[in-house]
Amino acid sequence: MSLKYVLLITLQKGDMTGYELAKEYDEKSANFWQASHQQIYRELKKMADEDLISCIEQAQQGKPDKKIYSVTPTGQQALEHWLSKPTSERLLNSPFLAKFMAGECANASAILSDLKRLVEEHQATLNMYLAFQTDFPDMKYLSKGEKLAYLSLKRGIAMEQAWLGWANDVIPEIQALAQQELA
Repeated sequence: MSLKYVLLITLQKGDMTGYELAKEYDEKSANFWQASHQQIYRELKKMADEDLISCIEQAQQGKPDKKIYSVTPTGQQALEHWLSKPTSERLLNSPFLAKFMAGECANASAILSDLKRLVEEHQATLNMYLAFQTDFPDMKYLSKGEKLAYLSLKRGIAMEQAWLGWANDVIPEIQALAQQELA
């Protein structure tokens, strides 16, 4: 999957500035696709070059011009084509878990420290997703788009809960390995 399709989907809600698009992306798409704001802006330029989106510059007093993005007919066709194709489901690459492959060379104390930091990050992400749930009233009142967004959010919540459950299970094992390193 390409970032451009996530951005085209986000722009279906209406024209947005780059800032608004990045904010909407952070709030609604980060549970299934990771991208920095820098990546988003680079992708927007490429998409404009491919005529998938248009960009209108709006002058602002005392500030740089504001760029407002919208989907072009070519972009709409590309999105519809992509939506009709089968997709695959792959988990993200994990540099953290790659450290486990180092085996005897791995430093358990460093892994434990990293794991504790990641627990805090995943807990913060879970808390954010749980807060987003309040945006969705009773399922029977949601539109199709809102229901699909909510179901995606539920997956993000389940993934974070599963990660935290795994971390809580392995922390005692890694703590024991770290103690062995000190002995």
